[in-house]
Amino acid sequence: MKIVHFSDWHGHTFPLPHADLYVCTGDMLPNFRVFVFDVAGQGRVEWEHNIDLLGDPSHPPPVGTLIEKKLTRDREIAFQTRYLEKMGHGHLRTLFANKDAPIVCCRGNHDYIDLAPAFVGGSTFEISDDPTRTFLCSSHNDQLRIGGVRGMRRDRGRWSDELTLEEFSDRARRLPDDIDVLVTHSPPEGILDEIPGASLGSPALRAYVTKRDLAYPPLSAHLFGHIHEAYGTRTLGETIFSNAACRWRVIELEEEVTP
Repeated sequence: MKIVHFSDWHGHTFPLPHADLYVCTGDMLPNFRVFVFDVAGQGRVEWEHNIDLLGDPSHPPPVGTLIEKKLTRDREIAFQTRYLEKMGHGHLRTLFANKDAPIVCCRGNHDYIDLAPAFVGGSTFEISDDPTRTFLCSSHNDQLRIGGVRGMRRDRGRWSDELTLEEFSDRARRLPDDIDVLVTHSPPEGILDEIPGASLGSPALRAYVTKRDLAYPPLSAHLFGHIHEAYGTRTLGETIFSNAACRWRVIELEEEVTP
C-alpha cells in the first residue's frame, strides 16, 4: 500500500502525489497570535499576526522590540474556524493527486479545531482522544488497521492537547494491540524526536512501539511529526518510523497477496 504522509504545514500548502491512503499528522492550521512590541515614543503596541489570512486589512509589524507573543485558546478556536470557512471545506483534499483516496488525520498542538472539514469530499477518519477507535483501510489485496492518539508532552500549558506524562500514558495504554499503522502528532521518545540538546518524544508511545516489537503482528509503521528538525524515516525491526514535519513523505508498505 502506498501512503503519502504529511505534517506541520502551518497554513502552507503543497501538491501531493498519488497514494492509496493519505495520512496527516497535524499542525496544519496557521495561528493568530497577538504580538506586542515596545515602540519608541509609543510604548507597547499590539500587532495581529496572520490577520490578512482571514481577508481582513493587515499592515506591517511596528518597528520596535518584540516583547511578547500572546496566544489564547478562545481566539485560536474562533480564528482557525474563520480560516477554514474562508479557505473552503475540503480545500486540502484538492491537493491530492488521488482525490478519492481515504485520509486519516490527527490534530497537532497548533490545531485548536478538528482537521476533518479540510478534507471533506471523501472518506475521512480523524484520530480523537479515544485511542480505542480504529479505521480499516483496504487496498488491492491488503487491509490495514489504523489507530492512534492525540496529544503531546506538556510544554508551556497553552498549546492544544498538551498532556501530563500520566495523562499521555493512560491514553497510550489503551491503544489496541492489533493496529498496523499508528498515527500520532508526537514522536516516540528517542526516535526522530531530537532537537539540539534534547529528546522531546513521548515515553508512553515508545513503550507502546517497544511492546509491539515483541508481539505478533508487529507494528508496520508509526507516522508522526511535531519535531521539525527531525524530519526523516527510520526502520527499527519491522516497523517504519516517519516524521514528515513541514513536508511530505511516501511510505510503501508491503502487501500480503491473498491466494
